[in-house]
Amino acid sequence: GPGESFSFNDLLGPITVDNGFVEGTIILGDWAASDLGGGVCQVSTTVFRAAQNAGFRFPEWNPHSWRLGFYEADGSSPGLDAAIYQPNTPDEFEKDLVFENPLDSWLLLMMVIDGGTIHAHLYGRDNGWTTEIFDARVSEPKPIGEPVERENPTLVPGERRKVQNAQPGYIVRVRRTVTAADGTVIADGDFVSDYRSQPEAWETGPAVG
Repeated sequence: GPGESFSFNDLLGPITVDNGFVEGTIILGDWAASDLGGGVCQVSTTVFRAAQNAGFRFPEWNPHSWRLGFYEADGSSPGLDAAIYQPNTPDEFEKDLVFENPLDSWLLLMMVIDGGTIHAHLYGRDNGWTTEIFDARVSEPKPIGEPVERENPTLVPGERRKVQNAQPGYIVRVRRTVTAADGTVIADGDFVSDYRSQPEAWETGPAVG
């Protein structure tokens, strides 16, 4: 509604099997893992980009822990992804995507799937704003830590299998300006993504002997 905030997690509701969610890939510490709702960040990222292009303000936005290439596969700039997460335990923190509706009218968010591609469309009264998103400024690569490993009891004793390639982290800054119809600058700031380095990861079979 007018002047209200939109929460992606509120829209989703609880991520449960009963609500139709299936497992997909998530980031869990130094590991890529599987959990309910994995992959839904592709939807939150699409919504984020639509709201960002509209010039909206974000009370909450979280980039992913790692720089993920598939968010740039269509030529998109790095630093334009939006992670969401609903905690499984009390010691975990929620990650949400929240933006404000600055209009004096309602907004309609329409999601369209076309040939395996999802699109987000925001409809509302034209406020005359102009949004410009500048090229990303990417830092030098961060150092990569030592490889990590864990035991996988399904492997044969002594077997060792690489399950994750290493890649460096980066700090990415994307500047956005929002200008009103009369030339007043409403917003001028950076979206900063501090991506961690991703270590090489191995799974090993039980110890021999």
